[in-house]
Amino acid sequence: MSVNVLQDGLIHLSQIIEPIHQIAIIKHIITNESQNFDLNSEKRANILCSNSLSAENCNLLHTLAQQWLQLAHEHCPSITPKEELNLIRLNYYPPTGKIGYHADTIPNMSTEDHLKYTNPVVSISLGNDAIFLYKNDLKEKEEKEIYLKSGDVVIFGGPSRMIFHSVPKIFPETIINKELMEVMSEFVNGRFNITMRNEFKFKEEDKYLPLTGREESGKYLSAHAIKAGVNLSMVIEKSKQKMK
Repeated sequence: MSVNVLQDGLIHLSQIIEPIHQIAIIKHIITNESQNFDLNSEKRANILCSNSLSAENCNLLHTLAQQWLQLAHEHCPSITPKEELNLIRLNYYPPTGKIGYHADTIPNMSTEDHLKYTNPVVSISLGNDAIFLYKNDLKEKEEKEIYLKSGDVVIFGGPSRMIFHSVPKIFPETIINKELMEVMSEFVNGRFNITMRNEFKFKEEDKYLPLTGREESGKYLSAHAIKAGVNLSMVIEKSKQKMK
């Protein structure tokens, strides 16, 4: 395990999750959420607000997350050490899955407030290796890279909270642990990503945001969003207008 401070507010915790905990979390995901993934899709299938991974339903995940935040704070004080991580986003990346540059913005928040928002994001990698690219401004030509392995955690908060980041590539057949490989089973060549963050209460119609591939595509709704009856095009346009 190593702690890498990449810039103020951006930390890579390499191999911070022990294999036994990786396996427990993946088993929990497969048991509760696998029915929502389209394994035939070449895009990133994603679920926003995964209730099965809430603090009430997956205490292990949240206990570990608080430990990671404390560790990150000790190495980088701009990361707040204690956060109620009340919004959990679960993504499954198939072998060819990817996502372009984006920032983890907050619905209904003004551009000015986004620039002041510092509450950290905890991003967890499970399964196959992946490339994580980031830059502070989309206009920057230079992009920096983190090579992610199963059990890695990236935390970004403080002045790095609104960094732009992307996952352009997954590397199939890079799971080393045999038991982890067996648990992944039908997902063996893919990657799970869990993103945890603190957010204020949403209006019901703003709770579910775009879901597979590039966020502006609006071609896929998770089971949660379908049940909510969300007009995805309206939500996307509303978010874009508020960020102008």
